[in-house]
Amino acid sequence: MKTKGIGSLLVVMIASAPSARGQVSSPATWLYDALTNATKPKPTIVLVQSAVADAMGWQYIVPILQKDGYKVVAVETPLASLDEAIATTKSVIDGVKGPVVVVGHSYGGAVITGAAAGSLNVRALVYLAALAPDGNEPIGEFSGKYPCESGGALPANSAILSETISFPAWRSIPSWYLVSKDKDEISPDLQRFFAKRMGVIPSETRAKHGVFLSQSKTVARFIEEAAVTEK
Repeated sequence: MKTKGIGSLLVVMIASAPSARGQVSSPATWLYDALTNATKPKPTIVLVQSAVADAMGWQYIVPILQKDGYKVVAVETPLASLDEAIATTKSVIDGVKGPVVVVGHSYGGAVITGAAAGSLNVRALVYLAALAPDGNEPIGEFSGKYPCESGGALPANSAILSETISFPAWRSIPSWYLVSKDKDEISPDLQRFFAKRMGVIPSETRAKHGVFLSQSKTVARFIEEAAVTEK
């Protein structure tokens, strides 16, 4: 955030912000918190795409985040196996200096769930209509119970359906979930199931599964909210 915008931020927070526990705090406390958040280094945003798009799919999101002062890396992951995609993404996360917010869309959610596990610099995980498997749970586990219209959420390599991760990052890292309510590649009910299981109250938007394309401003703001909010 640019310095000239800090005054406006403080006005909003002092006028209306509750404390983290939902209790009323003094204006002095709000002022301290606002100044502290405003001076913290912004995290780098690492974006991981779905199985049916490459890193260029983030072309509308990246400029918004960069304009707001964030460094952004869009990872090009291999689709041969989940393990390879996780290893590639993990190498990118580990190569970033400072805090990181990791974002996954669709199949990319499974990738970040494995890649961010054990990382000390990941501040938050952001799931955009994304898979969020648990440990030792095949990523194709729910395809029968929660059918989708297009079936395009997973790579063409069917062997990936049976692949698992050992420990899900969302069990130890603050997570955010944006549900795309229009049924397409991943059932909205499955998205809500993932969010509930990770203890997250999701935000919802009415957009097709490619929400980062049709609702780029909404998605960018959602990512930024995760980047600045301490859970």
